Amino acid sequence: MALWASGTFGVLSTGLFLAVMVVAWLIEGSRWQVSERLGTTLIVLAIPFYYLAFEYRLFSFAGTEALIGGILSRLILTLSAIKLLQKKSDRDWVFLYLMAFFEVLLGAGLSISLGYLAALAAFVLSATTAVIALDIAKTSRDVGVALKTADKEPPATVSGRRIPAAAVLLVVATVVVAIPTFFFLPRVGGAGLGGMQRSLSTMTGFSDRMQLGAIGRIQQNDAVVLRIRHESGSPSRAELYFRGIALDTFDNKNWTASKAPAKLIIPNDNGRIELDQPEPNSRLATSTIYLEPLDTPVLFAAPKVLSVETSMRHINRDISGDLSFLPMGERISYTVTSDISSPIQRIRALPDVAYDGEARRYLQLPDDIDPRIAELAASAIGESKTRLERAAAIESFLINNYGYTLEMRAGGEQPVADFLFNVREGHCEYFASAMVVMLRTQGIAARVVNGFSGGDMNEKAGLRIVRQKNAHAWVEAYFPQADAWVTFDPTPPNTGDGAAGGLMAEIGSYLEALDAIWIQYFVAFDETEQTSMTSRVADRASRLSSEASSLVVSVESLAKEWWRKVRGDEGIANSAITLLTTIGATIGVAIVAVFGWFLAKTIAKRLRRRRVAVDAATILYQKMELALRRIGLKRSDHQTPLEFAHLSGIPEAVELTKRYQYHRFGGRELTKNEALEFESLIARIKTVLRQR
Repeated sequence: MALWASGTFGVLSTGLFLAVMVVAWLIEGSRWQVSERLGTTLIVLAIPFYYLAFEYRLFSFAGTEALIGGILSRLILTLSAIKLLQKKSDRDWVFLYLMAFFEVLLGAGLSISLGYLAALAAFVLSATTAVIALDIAKTSRDVGVALKTADKEPPATVSGRRIPAAAVLLVVATVVVAIPTFFFLPRVGGAGLGGMQRSLSTMTGFSDRMQLGAIGRIQQNDAVVLRIRHESGSPSRAELYFRGIALDTFDNKNWTASKAPAKLIIPNDNGRIELDQPEPNSRLATSTIYLEPLDTPVLFAAPKVLSVETSMRHINRDISGDLSFLPMGERISYTVTSDISSPIQRIRALPDVAYDGEARRYLQLPDDIDPRIAELAASAIGESKTRLERAAAIESFLINNYGYTLEMRAGGEQPVADFLFNVREGHCEYFASAMVVMLRTQGIAARVVNGFSGGDMNEKAGLRIVRQKNAHAWVEAYFPQADAWVTFDPTPPNTGDGAAGGLMAEIGSYLEALDAIWIQYFVAFDETEQTSMTSRVADRASRLSSEASSLVVSVESLAKEWWRKVRGDEGIANSAITLLTTIGATIGVAIVAVFGWFLAKTIAKRLRRRRVAVDAATILYQKMELALRRIGLKRSDHQTPLEFAHLSGIPEAVELTKRYQYHRFGGRELTKNEALEFESLIARIKTVLRQR
């Protein structure tokens, strides 16, 4: 279960091992089992085989870490399969239990799914019961052998206290070994059920190309893409736009991103990637984002990103400020600090200025663009003067005069014109495209941005859940006087996607919270968190060492002060008082210690006496059973002692059994007189048996 949940095993490998388990169950104890010699030979051959498989890459895996884990897991399961099929001693069963433990331990490093948690819980339960069952079976065999070889005296009783002790020891050992291993073992990126979600987002629209209509096909997909924890509390509107990629070139049907080399940025010593410095009096917001495996290398974050804390070796940043990483298709987590201050006041306070050469590419339009779009834009602007006012006017015009729909009705050679003048309904990419084209016809630099917006807040987990249906496109317009990009969203609100309610929605919310908590506190416990924990442990150890040193110094100082007083440096009177106080305290501690020792010894003696008494009653009862067995009366496994006594037809046997149960299960001490009464009953039973 643990290895399957880690994504290391597919259906074929898992089914093969399950088939081996079924076959081993069916042939257990039969002549079809593999001999110990053949099993040992197969085990010896398996080790070099998997070494060669590792050297020559006979199995295909995503990376080196997954290759090592995959080879080890297959080796462990092969050894387990051989042991399952052969004749087994108690030592072989212990070997199988250890192999199962190593499988779960290996899964801790490979798995990042909630399924691993279920596998771990199942392992603790099954391993505990397996050890108990093994001890019961072994004890049963020992008692059987002792009964067969017994002559006159019954076998000694077998204590059952070691069974729960072994179970507790196993659970403790599992926890002590597995928890540190889980927290400090390096994670394998993309492992677990998340690693099997490579095709989670086969058409996200987050690439350097967007064709009108693509987002409409994925907005009904409920697959989770982002889980976001807002560190600064309730998020503002700006924090609910998770920017992905900016597109600046339009050919009437498609938006593409300008081809330019991205800048590679590596983290500093603290694992922090610094991108920009905050402006004076800026408003900062920090969010931790858990990104599911996607088929895009884009990092999503609220604009404008100032820094990223991540375990990734580096990230890429292009000329549009888009962030990306490699390798893509893995579940990752990162913490982003963004400047969400609004530049509106600065823009209003400054006059419009001309665009420079770099910004002019955001004014590009196709040569054959429909001229009616420019006329419509001029009409929507009206008497607006500044660029900011004109952009706000076009945004308001689109929101108030066009309808929202997921159906892709607009088309033709110029879908934007068809949307504006004929269909008059569309989804976000049509609205964003129309606004950018209208702005550019009026000399305002703008671009389309793809990302996610909104999402649902899961209060139980404290995370915002963003799904593929929250994919969105909006507009960024550039104002050079403040060197700032401003977000505009011309898409009307979608009122047709109401949240489901009722009991099932509440249950789904709890399940979603459980999955989110698992992702947040276990899956996302990556190298950065491990390093942080190691540092905290080291700091704590250093503090404890300092405190211990301080304690030693304090004790040494007190001892010197005590000796100075005893020596008489502060006068004979103080010396006498100190000495008498020390003697009195020593006597008091000695009295308490002696009393505690005496009390513990008395309690232990009484418990031992009670246990001996109980064991004595059991031995006397076994004497009766042995006497009855010699004439052919043997208690069946399904019979209680009292049922067996009644079936014997001997009143003395019934009386002795009642006394035995009184002492054995009541924990009553067996006095000397009661022991003599037991012996008397046994003697009378033997007399009755001789008469038969």
